[in-house]
This record gives sequence, structure tokens and C-alpha cells, in this order.
Amino acid sequence: MSKAVACEADIQATADKAMMKGDASGSWSIVPPGVQVKTYSHLTVGGKPVAYEATCSFSYVGSTGSSGTSATDSVTLSAKTTVLENGSSKVLLDGDSAQGSTSSDNKIEVTSSQILKSD
Repeated sequence: MSKAVACEADIQATADKAMMKGDASGSWSIVPPGVQVKTYSHLTVGGKPVAYEATCSFSYVGSTGSSGTSATDSVTLSAKTTVLENGSSKVLLDGDSAQGSTSSDNKIEVTSSQILKSD
């Protein structure tokens, strides 16, 4: 069974759409520059480097009505040990995901159909 591997374009972050409890207004956003992806230069699929880690920071600004609120969150998605490894090099796979500790709806997810083939 083959499993699709992730390249940079296959990794997306989504910010929580809900306000924090007790707030009258507010929203989460992805902090620029957005998702930061680490890739292998020596391992490619379709000429694109394969990813092994992705991180993203999130920021919340809101209001309870009488005072302002703020929060931060950070998500790191790291490759796990799988059959698809290049020596000790682990790779991110289709379906891999991670969520924030402040808000579990701040996420990084992999959606890929790129199959890594060996010669």
C-alpha cells in the first residue's frame, strides 16, 4: 500500500473560528508569515522537496465588552516513524495533523496525493 507524502503546498493551517469563552467579540488569526515548512533537499517528489515538519503561530484578539482579551497558540506538526522513511529521515504523510494547546481548532493538516517512488 502506498501513502502520499507532503510537500510544502500540501500543508495548510486553519485558525479557530470561535470566540474564546466569555468574549462578546473576537477572532483567531494566523500570524504572518503563516505555515513554516521544513523540507529535505535530498528527497523530492515531482521535483518538489518532501516535508518533515511544519509550524504555525496563531493570535487571538477579543473583547469581553468591558476589557480586551488576547491569546497566542503555536502548532508543530512533526513527522512520525513510518514505513516511509529515507534512512533516519521521517516524512509528513497525507492525513497527518496537529492541533493547538490553547485552542484545539487551531490546526495544521496535510492533504496530499503525491506518491513517493523509489528507483
